[in-house]
Amino acid sequence: MKIVICLLALYAFLAGNVFALDKSGSPPGPFRVEPLVQSAPGQDIGQPLIDFPFTDINGSAGRLSDVLAAAATVIVARDTGCPVSQKYAPGIGRLQAQYSSQGVEFLYLNLNPRDSLQAMRADHAQFGSSGRYIADRDHRIGTMLGVRSTGEVFVLDSKGRLVFRGAIDDQYGIGYTRVSAGRTYLRDALNALLAGRLPEVSATTAPGCYLNPGHDEKIMGELSWYRDIERIVQDRCQACHRPGEIGPFSLLSYEDIAARKEIVRFVLKNRIMPPWFASPESGPWLNKLRLSEDERSRLLAWIDQGMQKGKPEDGPEPRQWVKGWRIGKPDAILKLPEPVELPAEGVIPYQYAIVPTDFGEDKWVTGFEVRTRVPRSAHHILVFLRPAADSMEAVFGREEGSAWDYPTRGGQALHGFFAGSIVGAGGTRFPAGVAKRLPKGASLDVQLHYTASGVAATDQPEIGLLFADEPPQQELKTLAASSTFFRIPAHSSSHVVKAQHRFLDNGMISGFLPHMHLRGKAFRYELEDTDGNRKILLDVPRYDPNWQLLYQLTTPIEVRSGSVLHATAWFDNSAANPANPDPDKTVFFGDQVWDEMMIGYFDWIARKP
Repeated sequence: MKIVICLLALYAFLAGNVFALDKSGSPPGPFRVEPLVQSAPGQDIGQPLIDFPFTDINGSAGRLSDVLAAAATVIVARDTGCPVSQKYAPGIGRLQAQYSSQGVEFLYLNLNPRDSLQAMRADHAQFGSSGRYIADRDHRIGTMLGVRSTGEVFVLDSKGRLVFRGAIDDQYGIGYTRVSAGRTYLRDALNALLAGRLPEVSATTAPGCYLNPGHDEKIMGELSWYRDIERIVQDRCQACHRPGEIGPFSLLSYEDIAARKEIVRFVLKNRIMPPWFASPESGPWLNKLRLSEDERSRLLAWIDQGMQKGKPEDGPEPRQWVKGWRIGKPDAILKLPEPVELPAEGVIPYQYAIVPTDFGEDKWVTGFEVRTRVPRSAHHILVFLRPAADSMEAVFGREEGSAWDYPTRGGQALHGFFAGSIVGAGGTRFPAGVAKRLPKGASLDVQLHYTASGVAATDQPEIGLLFADEPPQQELKTLAASSTFFRIPAHSSSHVVKAQHRFLDNGMISGFLPHMHLRGKAFRYELEDTDGNRKILLDVPRYDPNWQLLYQLTTPIEVRSGSVLHATAWFDNSAANPANPDPDKTVFFGDQVWDEMMIGYFDWIARKP
């Protein structure tokens, strides 16, 4: 099985002692960054800002004093490529509409030197803003303000004194999205000024794309972009960080990465990119895309040395990326019967669709790809096999076939996993002589999980299939060690749920795909052989639900009949988990993202024909 794992900034796990348990024996869980109130906000709070001049994106000149309002002025840092910044766009539009009639003015400051005027004007128009919009490509104003990230806002009183700087609220951060905000920092600051008071909170951190005031190409170092760095970025980043793919911004050129210096430094230091959560003790993995320590050290050293550009003739040839279907031209393309309308914000419930097949005979699938028009919004699209009623037991067996009588669609997710498009995953081809059976008369039951991106969209995914000319030597099935009968208590920070699968035949395990929802913290697979010895096959101590990764073994693991696969999951249902929809709720198995699942998928190749 060959699968391309891509990069999407801002979601992953922390550096340092990544794989250690804490003192209680609990796995550390996913890496997330939310706003933090700063008890010592700095000397700029309470001081008037410099009356800086500017020219807006329409070519009109002005000064800060021109836009100071009677009640308050809000300066909003913007970046059309930053996911956190984009998610806040509709909310900022609503805040301006609400507060402009009360004497509050909004000023927008775009700090991405790679954003075009066309992109800025579209960004300005999409949330109906009437405030002036500035392109601060050289970070002159941003440096004066001390902007730290494109998730930050600044509130000034009528005399231009800074009374608040920080996050809009705590709904969006790095690695999580809340159903609604718990702390509304910007709204609270404006309400305080309108009531004649100073805000109770004057400063917070603001997760977003971190900024640098610029880069100095004159600083020389031993490393250069063309000679030492470009090839690493090609191999590790560009599969997704290019136009039309899921990466939130492009990293195809030196100028692209120089404009993102601080967020690149941040994700490298914290080992956020590339996304890979398996502990070093498990594997080896065929599709591992994590930077080697040498590559990571080179990238960080190059940034610290001043990002020397070097000579173009020393660089590699530009990477030629496949356009369209990554698996090649499919033998069949199946489209969802109706398009799916996606709102700009809010929680989007799972969508479902039935896609019938009509091939007139059994087909053996050697590869698949699920394509979406909105890769940045499609968290995952899972495809489950629904055989015709008269062949259900023949295809799945008695135990697995009964899952289709489960009262919710979640029960169907336990068995029959057939294909999927998962954040970070491209097309899949199976090894030679291995295929999945698509029975005659079967339908494909499609589950679609979208996340709002700040922009309304329409999607109608397609499923591309490759077929073998004849039955394969071996059949591949995706099975699961799973549990539906669990209860995660309210406020529990490391609740354990276990499941197992006993093998009745000899065969091989070729890959793993652990699946949990927003409270998922860690996952582990262990194999117990017929002598009772247990071995860890995959340990994911920082499970991140934003990434549903497939872990493909370089060499499949031989398994004898009578062996048992043990799956253990940890869940964080506490208030310390910012992605937790409701820490006061006892959680059970269920379909939706605010429920939970404990499914340890694995790819199984039986030795028998």
